[in-house]
Amino acid sequence: MLEMTRTDPEWKDKIITGDETWVYGYDPETKCQSAEWRGQGEPRPKKSRILKSRNKVLLVPFLDNKSIVHPEYLPAGQTVIKEMYLGILRRLREAIRKKGQKNGLMQVFLAKNGTEILPQPPISPDIAPNDFFLFPKHKAVLKRRHFDTRDDIIEISLLALKSIPKEAYKNCFYNWEERWRWCIEARGDYFENPYTAMNKNEKREGMGYQR
Repeated sequence: MLEMTRTDPEWKDKIITGDETWVYGYDPETKCQSAEWRGQGEPRPKKSRILKSRNKVLLVPFLDNKSIVHPEYLPAGQTVIKEMYLGILRRLREAIRKKGQKNGLMQVFLAKNGTEILPQPPISPDIAPNDFFLFPKHKAVLKRRHFDTRDDIIEISLLALKSIPKEAYKNCFYNWEERWRWCIEARGDYFENPYTAMNKNEKREGMGYQR
């Protein structure tokens, strides 16, 4: 992918990537939200364990380097199986056609339509834009909020997606390219964002900041 980017600087403009995630009627705070300052030697604060609600909706969003291209919420009780995904991808293709876009990435069945398929290793959230970018931003808005119905979850979830500025998507794809390099340097192993690691080290050397 790095070689393709060097050959064609506009190649990333043609990519669409997607994944699925659960959106809960109540989701506890993130580790970042629960972070607290405490002095050196002070005990960690005691916190009750709070579980995610059973009221949830499965979201399947697709994005490019400009915005969300097509978000889809699965019917209650429906899981992502191949037949369901084929329907989602057909609707994604239609959404692309209506917007007049010429983006490339979908899934295997779209190869018949001349779609290029990018190889991606499974279970690799460190180089999946939905995992390192979209889902954290989306869920940060919803954490610690209660939604009583499925419709409430979908309504606020869509607003959260739309609230992400276009510039953030552009930065995501720039960061994605950086992560390809980090993956190569790690020889395919999992890696930690070097900037995040640096910031963590700085905090450890500070005034006892703990998570």
